Amino acid sequence: MLKTFFNGALLGAREKGEELSYVSRLWVRSSVTKAFSAEQRLLDRFLGAFKCSKVYVELERYGVQYINTYSLNKQVSQQQHDDGGERSSAVVFTHGFGGGSGMFYHILNELAALEYSNVFAIDWLGMGRSSRPTSGLMSGQGYPQRSLFSLRRQKQEVADECIDYFVESLEKWREEMKISKLQLVGHSLGGYLSARYAIAYPDRVEKLVLLSPVGVPELPEEVDDDKVPEFVKTNKLVTGIIRAFWSLNVTPQSFVRFIGPWGLDAVQSMVKRRFSVRGMSEEEMEIIADYLYHINVQRASGEYALNALLVPVMKAENPGVYARRSLAQDLVEKLPRHIPLIFLYGDRDWMFHPEVKDIVSRMPNAELQFVSNSGHHVYLDHPAEFKRIMAGSTGILERT
Repeated sequence: MLKTFFNGALLGAREKGEELSYVSRLWVRSSVTKAFSAEQRLLDRFLGAFKCSKVYVELERYGVQYINTYSLNKQVSQQQHDDGGERSSAVVFTHGFGGGSGMFYHILNELAALEYSNVFAIDWLGMGRSSRPTSGLMSGQGYPQRSLFSLRRQKQEVADECIDYFVESLEKWREEMKISKLQLVGHSLGGYLSARYAIAYPDRVEKLVLLSPVGVPELPEEVDDDKVPEFVKTNKLVTGIIRAFWSLNVTPQSFVRFIGPWGLDAVQSMVKRRFSVRGMSEEEMEIIADYLYHINVQRASGEYALNALLVPVMKAENPGVYARRSLAQDLVEKLPRHIPLIFLYGDRDWMFHPEVKDIVSRMPNAELQFVSNSGHHVYLDHPAEFKRIMAGSTGILERT
């Protein structure tokens, strides 16, 4: 009880310390309070069966932090958990870069309706509405940090620290939640990190579902210009700017903060361009844009994973974003064969790489599926098809 009280008091002070400065709040027209309100609005409108709460975790280098967690308002096994018993299994959704737990509202509602008893979604530490540690930001020691302050260090070393940062925070969350085994469902960067967790803690993973994950194929060598796709050849200026900004860790979030009062309009425009063709209503797009804007312009932290973990490779036969530490060989060699592995991509998904088929062919526990009429955001592009694949009689998730 004393530890809980102390942690609560500490987090109250830390949360205030993580707030943007007064001038920054005026410029971006956002705050921790507005981020909370935007999330609550999304919950009230689309996720009435769920609530969000802080789960406190303690990490060796970063002290006490909290992970924003979505859970059902009424857990079937809540009494068992309160009495100190473990949940035998739980479905846990992890979002991608720039996203948050709220983006899974379609499938979360479906699982609640199908009476899945233990369903959670988390915001990665340093992202969404989780706490935002900045231990290594200026010192060049530890993650998160700007590459500008750690040029003397090996990029792979920073990548390993970053992986540990996310993996260990997820393990601490699992321990705090008293869950024996996880059915991990991770999108994009969340898929990459979920896979890294499964490799590090295979005894704690029941199933691994990767939704359009980044970082699967091996990091390619650059090729001659004649082998590069035409769109890369004709956009050398754009690709050069991307590489330069990436190397300095100028994130998309930094740009949105930079444009200040126009940032929300930019996010709304992006959301409408991306999802209006999918038949999403004006109200739905407005709520999503408001949510994404406010959770992304808060104090910079987890967004530095972009540079720490990933690198853009344009002069390649398959240009795209690759991981500094690829998943390919580690999945084949280190993921136990008793853990089912499902890759799920959109049939129009820019993240899909032909190497995924090779990985699946080498792993008897792996399978590859596609969501029709979908791009990278498979859970929003074609919700009905995605829900059919993920849940119900044809589902790939075990009922918890």
